[in-house]
Amino acid sequence: MNTYEIVNKYLEEAEIVLAPSTAKNYRSVLYEFARTCGKEEASRAKLIQHIKVLKDKGNSNNSIRCKLTDIKVFVRWAVDNGYYERDFAANIPQPQPEYHVAERMTKDEVVTMLHMKAPKLSHVNNISRNKAIMELAIVTASRVSAICALNAEDIDLEHRTVTFKHTKRNKELVMPLTESLCNTIKDYMENDRPQVLTASDPLFVGEIPRNGRFYPLTRQQIY
Repeated sequence: MNTYEIVNKYLEEAEIVLAPSTAKNYRSVLYEFARTCGKEEASRAKLIQHIKVLKDKGNSNNSIRCKLTDIKVFVRWAVDNGYYERDFAANIPQPQPEYHVAERMTKDEVVTMLHMKAPKLSHVNNISRNKAIMELAIVTASRVSAICALNAEDIDLEHRTVTFKHTKRNKELVMPLTESLCNTIKDYMENDRPQVLTASDPLFVGEIPRNGRFYPLTRQQIY
């Protein structure tokens, strides 16, 4: 079997337990490695060559570290399942990490954002939705993809909590909400969220249905 075929076997198993966005990332990383291997069998030399290819393409050390970790997990799986005789990736060192100090919002900036008029991004009146998204991101410090994956039933306005079910470790994470945020979300759900949607449907959706269905916002739309 060539590298592409072995990768596809791995993804068939991995995609059962991975979040869709994570599975998509794995596929991209491993297909990229398969392209470096070409028709030749995956090996230590090919992996070292692949790291050089990533550097030449301008990937940062942090990006290469993440991709190399994914490849190492794949190689271990391939060895355990009899596709490779030895773990040729095990002793390949990771590039040195690059540390960047994140620029944090000040308290005054947070207060200003929470009290500003949320932008109206289209002809549809979605102001309460946009404000709810911004406030939820600030209060919970959650990843945008986790906010996109929320269903209405994940919000408990009575107990002021939100349950994130699509975390990096695939474990449920329950976080408290402020009274102000609960009021904002309630305003959105009662006035601007399409009434045809149920509790099990996505919380934040686009304004216009496609094929009679409202789809959850993507990360790109929220950005």
